Amino acid sequence: MSVKTFRLLLCSTVFLGAPLLAGAQGTIEAPGVRQPAQLAKPRITPLPEAQWTDVQRQLVTKFAGGRPDNAFATLLNLAPLVQGVMPYTVYLTGESTLSPRHRQLLILRTAWLCGNQPLWATHAARARESGLTADEIRRVAQGPEASGWSAFEATLLRTADQLYRNSSVTDATWKALSAEYDMFHLMDAVETVNHVVVLSMVYNSFGIQPDEGLKDRLPTGVPYRVTVPPREPPLAVARVAAPEGRGLAVSRTFGLYPTLNQRWSPRQSFINSSSKLTPRHREMLILRM
Repeated sequence: MSVKTFRLLLCSTVFLGAPLLAGAQGTIEAPGVRQPAQLAKPRITPLPEAQWTDVQRQLVTKFAGGRPDNAFATLLNLAPLVQGVMPYTVYLTGESTLSPRHRQLLILRTAWLCGNQPLWATHAARARESGLTADEIRRVAQGPEASGWSAFEATLLRTADQLYRNSSVTDATWKALSAEYDMFHLMDAVETVNHVVVLSMVYNSFGIQPDEGLKDRLPTGVPYRVTVPPREPPLAVARVAAPEGRGLAVSRTFGLYPTLNQRWSPRQSFINSSSKLTPRHREMLILRM
């Protein structure tokens, strides 16, 4: 695969947290109609240690403790991507305001929706460390309507479903989340789902495989079903209001949460500054998404 093809494939998957389907289709299926298919072998192979540059070695030490998994070693083919994606990944998967249990529920449900084996394999193991039982992990695939969830945990799973399917959540779901979460938890929850969808699109497109030492796989024998209300009209009033000031409203909104903003900004910088796409191609992809 040429470097140009690699970059185009990469950038077509990382702009927003929604599945990108073939533009040539007359009708685009809604996310959740069917579980995305898995590639049996990588399209882009993990970069062997013998080929690492000094910069890549520093990234492995900084973000992977010197032991990169298949996903990290694949992204390492393009060092600016690691610098853009990993600060947010590390924060949302291990350092956010969410409890470990809630974090893993959102990650696993999103990995299931996206049909992503390496993310499921990694986070099923972490979910057990967070106290989820084997039955609960399987129940994540069954969804928010499965019996056994608390009302709030069902709401978390419902949040993932609605974000995946509709790129938003209903007023009722937001209200239910707000009953237990403050603004920081709310932003972390939405961004956890968003970022796992982004990673899933990258991993699925590149054909990243689960690491051999991880035995968990997406549960079988569970019907793939995403049942959500129709998407509501666009909000006329922001749920998280941007403060007055100069610059884009989205930047001012994220500025309300400095910790999140600091980790989020490198991903946006990669897209807007480090990507090798022409401005025309980049904006075509963003607008299409």
